[in-house]
Amino acid sequence: MDWEVLPRDIREFVLGRCSGREETLAKKQQDWLVFNKDLEIPISTFIARCNFGAYVALSNRRYALGTKSVISFEDLRGEHNPEVFEFLKPKHSTPKLTTTTLVQRLKIPFSIIYHNIGVGLKLLAIAFVAEPELQRELDYALASSPKFIRNTTMCFITQIWVYTRALQSILLPIFLLHGRDNVKTLWTRIGGTTVTIQKRQRISIESNAGSSTAFIHSPYGEAGTCKVYQYAGVMEREPGDKAKLQRISTYSRSKHLLKREDYLNGGKINSYKYEYANLPERSPRKLLFKNNAPGYPLIRKCTEGKNEFEEHFYNRQGLVERGSFILHGSLVRFSCHYRQGGSFEDELLRAEFVLPHMTCTVAWSAPPKNNLGKLDQWIPSSHVMEATFVLGSDVYESRWIYDHKFHPTILTTLNGDPIDTPPIIQYDHLG
Repeated sequence: MDWEVLPRDIREFVLGRCSGREETLAKKQQDWLVFNKDLEIPISTFIARCNFGAYVALSNRRYALGTKSVISFEDLRGEHNPEVFEFLKPKHSTPKLTTTTLVQRLKIPFSIIYHNIGVGLKLLAIAFVAEPELQRELDYALASSPKFIRNTTMCFITQIWVYTRALQSILLPIFLLHGRDNVKTLWTRIGGTTVTIQKRQRISIESNAGSSTAFIHSPYGEAGTCKVYQYAGVMEREPGDKAKLQRISTYSRSKHLLKREDYLNGGKINSYKYEYANLPERSPRKLLFKNNAPGYPLIRKCTEGKNEFEEHFYNRQGLVERGSFILHGSLVRFSCHYRQGGSFEDELLRAEFVLPHMTCTVAWSAPPKNNLGKLDQWIPSSHVMEATFVLGSDVYESRWIYDHKFHPTILTTLNGDPIDTPPIIQYDHLG
């Protein structure tokens, strides 16, 4: 039980006893046994009891292998070489200095230098390829080095890493993107969405989903609202049909989104309405805090379409806090919990879903090493980690283990007893 924390000499002594080599219990090892095991008996008695335990184990083994039931102590000792028991006794002889031992001792300093040079060359090679984990490898490799050597080596290799990293950022795009327009387009869009206003009435939008162009129609109506028509693709002029129309957004005079209509293949699929708290006619010019801005809606309702009756309630950071939607003809209510101070959707930690016949809690987060009790300080994850389904008096608890990123192992229990994961959980029929 204590093997991992035992001193090296104690472990070597134990292995020597187990393998039959003659080992000497030195004075230092005896003192360690007495001090750490809190022995109230002589050390010779302690070793004798260990020897007797080994003898009993051998006796049980012989009995299990079919030895005759009536067997004397001397017969067992005679069948096994007495030397088997002799090596269990402590020896107090002085170890002999042989040629092999002398050669091994002389090789130690050369071996240390050889291995240190190998580790240094390995880290230097990693620095020249700008490996992102280099600093962590350096910190581990130099943990036992003197402070001067540690700081000098860290500074030298890190400077090589910085130079190589800068060189890669210049050369790699040339080799990867030259003559590959599709890859170059993906490279430029991978950082996020780029919005460009051109000639006041036309907006170009570049994102991972593709390119789109929006045209502003203003003013619209007596209230001073305007409409923005967004089409798929790059266009110079607005088309006359709705074949490529993606959505129509209606904005107030103060640039607040009031209504959104989504289209697919020329047909309307959803229509949303947004509500705000005390919506002013014009936005204030100066705001001390971002959260004071009334730019975020309070509620988004789907008035018609595929997601009809869906409602989203937003918090002060503009994140979905709670809401409801229709699933397989049943109303589902949900609430979301984000990391403390979170301002982005990828900081979602967990959510509760209430269905007519069951409730479900899903966690996309992992606990940190410290502060396990503070749920709002867990570490967000892009994959589901845990889920609990309560169906009447039955409680299903599932954990996802990602030994393989795309094929996780799901462990499920029903009221605490392990079971095979039901298909509704394994294949995520609830979405």
